[in-house]
Amino acid sequence: MGDGYWKQEPSQEYLTALETTSDEFQTHADNVATGVSLGLVPMYACVCNEDEWDRFEWLRMHERFAYRQPDDPDLPALIAQLHSWRDVYLRWGRDTLGFGLYLFQK
Repeated sequence: MGDGYWKQEPSQEYLTALETTSDEFQTHADNVATGVSLGLVPMYACVCNEDEWDRFEWLRMHERFAYRQPDDPDLPALIAQLHSWRDVYLRWGRDTLGFGLYLFQK
């Protein structure tokens, strides 16, 4: 399974920008512990490094796809949303949220 995890305690500003609460994710260790508490045996766990996480986020917010429809009336709102997400990621996300992969055996 793959899931996000908190690298550090998220700031209230970051949670507000994500429109979520700190219970949305756990720590990497807690993700493994959750599997164990469900009776699963952890076989392997790894996390994305910063380069992998950057690649995922930057591809997700790439504007070039938005400009393929220059007459779309929603384009300005989409561009504003991409810029907002970029700023949130650079200000808080890169240091606060990570992504882990978890392999469990039943």
